[in-house]
Amino acid sequence: MSKTQNISDVFKNYKERFLYWPEYEISYSTEGPETIVVIPAYHEDQLLTTLESLDQNKIGNKKVIVLVVLNYPVKLGEKWAEFHHVQYEILNKSKKFYKSFELQVIQAFDLPEKRTGVGAARKIGMDQALKIFADSGSDGIIMCLDGDCTVSQDYLRTCTAYFADHKCNTLVVPFEHPTNNLDLLLREGILAYELHLRYYKNALKWTGFPYAYHTVGSSMGVRASVYGKLGGMNRRRAGEDFYFLNKCFAYGGVIEMSGATVYPSARVSDRVPFGTGRAQEEWMKNKRYKNTYHFDCWRDLKLVFMGIDTLNQQYELQNVPEYVLSFFQEINFVERIHQIQSGSNNPGSFIKNFYHWFDGFLVMKFLNYLRDSVHGEMDVVEAAEELAKQIDLPIEDGIGLELCLDTYRELDKR
Repeated sequence: MSKTQNISDVFKNYKERFLYWPEYEISYSTEGPETIVVIPAYHEDQLLTTLESLDQNKIGNKKVIVLVVLNYPVKLGEKWAEFHHVQYEILNKSKKFYKSFELQVIQAFDLPEKRTGVGAARKIGMDQALKIFADSGSDGIIMCLDGDCTVSQDYLRTCTAYFADHKCNTLVVPFEHPTNNLDLLLREGILAYELHLRYYKNALKWTGFPYAYHTVGSSMGVRASVYGKLGGMNRRRAGEDFYFLNKCFAYGGVIEMSGATVYPSARVSDRVPFGTGRAQEEWMKNKRYKNTYHFDCWRDLKLVFMGIDTLNQQYELQNVPEYVLSFFQEINFVERIHQIQSGSNNPGSFIKNFYHWFDGFLVMKFLNYLRDSVHGEMDVVEAAEELAKQIDLPIEDGIGLELCLDTYRELDKR
């Protein structure tokens, strides 16, 4: 089967099973695009800055399309209609000025209430990108960005090169929240939140979990055929990146990139129930995001993963606390292990199937249970210091928030 037939067949199957939207008509001129950057944009007053940042990328063949999905909830139609219609006209007039990519804009206005949100908007753009690649016969790259981000000047070139050189299916792009020109309180909030993210990812890696990657929606990319085979993006109003990327991680072929960086905004936002903007809002109100999961939660999770090798024979975990067993009773652990064992041909396939079930979502459910019922929370710097002792990361007690984050940023670059 040729590459053309393959991507075409993937889209045909995807269209029949997963396409919920009209196929927006886009008259693009780029022949054989290699990369399509999808940007959902709902009341994004920094969108032009994002596009200007992308345009600073110098990429020789210019086989890049930037696909902006303008959207807003139907219930806010009167409030935001004028803003988005004016923005649409501005974007159309500015198309000719961009040198590093071809700009295309989708008007996803007045969508039904149940189909609005960042997941829906990201899905519209990524579905359209899959269609473009199917039409052109190339299994290209779908990169995700947000309309309040900037990127380093090597972002487009480096992302494209990683997919070509490493034959990967999913790309996790480095990110750092910029802190220049922020007031002291907002700055402290974003430093604490980013440290929480990096603590979470590296603690997850320490436990032995095989899919310990960041899940930031503005810092990810996926090969078009893989996007189609996995059923595409979900329509969640928040956390769409987390759920989608965990499907990608289980599929395999994941690369943590280096050499380019995404800079997500540190602004306050109440548009989604969680994520950076909501964390900043909570921080400004009650300082909640200086706390994170107590390190004892991760110790318990590590005990669970250390006992997996014996599960295939015994169907029960050894040397774990009673409260962990109570959680497992709630999720019918023993029954699920029996099912996994019966569907596994050897110890290796058992381990693989186990982690397909005990995925990133179930990990978070486990951590939340321990946080709420057993261990509580921990100051994020103290938690990061405790993890540092376990992984031989050179952090001294009392190092402070900013230096602690800098150390974890360097760790994630290795």
